[in-house]
Amino acid sequence: MHTHAQPAISRDYRLIVSPHLSQLPACLELREAVFARELNWVPSSADGRERDQFDPFSVHVAVIHRWRPAGYLRLTPHGAPWMLSECFDFLLEPGIAREFDSDSLEVSRLAVERQYRGHKQLGAFGVFDLLIKGIVDHSLNSGARYWYVVVAEPIYRLLLSKQLPCERLGPLVSMPDGVQTLAVRIDLTAFLQVAAPFFTSRPLKNVDEAAEARQKQARKRSLRVVNEHSEPVFNDESATQVVFQQPASADHGPAREKALAS
Repeated sequence: MHTHAQPAISRDYRLIVSPHLSQLPACLELREAVFARELNWVPSSADGRERDQFDPFSVHVAVIHRWRPAGYLRLTPHGAPWMLSECFDFLLEPGIAREFDSDSLEVSRLAVERQYRGHKQLGAFGVFDLLIKGIVDHSLNSGARYWYVVVAEPIYRLLLSKQLPCERLGPLVSMPDGVQTLAVRIDLTAFLQVAAPFFTSRPLKNVDEAAEARQKQARKRSLRVVNEHSEPVFNDESATQVVFQQPASADHGPAREKALAS
């Protein structure tokens, strides 16, 4: 893992967590491709960028590869409007919507680009795992313990296989594409007890720390010129960025992840 920013090359994967994501337009296009065209869960938008009323309240998590999003999800804090209570309340047992934990967040709009599904670009881990790592890091920084999420049944099984403790909150319901879908609650504290170090190693907390690390490394190498154009652009100082490098030989196994989440 590199803690300094560098130009994106074909084998680099950037994990970015930010309320103001410079790559958001491309992420909205990925959402459109998955939720409007692939799943038919939402109508197509006029500009090809799926968005809704929950975006202004949310933090965005993106995995960037070759300057394009390989995966995306968003995190909405407790107290803000949630899709689960306003759009998917039919997935909840009666009364649960009034019992959301105060130290919680909603995970929604999880989407992985088709070509990255089921592959392990980072040794034993892939884009889906990087997104989970982004949720872990944001939760540790914000003090959120519980994650509420609507997922398709295949993703529910995938989460369980990664030892994420998922508590079902209601029945399985068939969505317009025929996929069985359910709402779950994930306990971060329980996950941290069994999680692989990949998910729990802490990245730099903010861009200022990343810049400081880059400056120290530049001084050590006695560089006279810093090419500022090679640095990624951020719109908010609270953004977190980590650059991961793909091993020389990646496992391109069968595509299992259909990236189905609300």
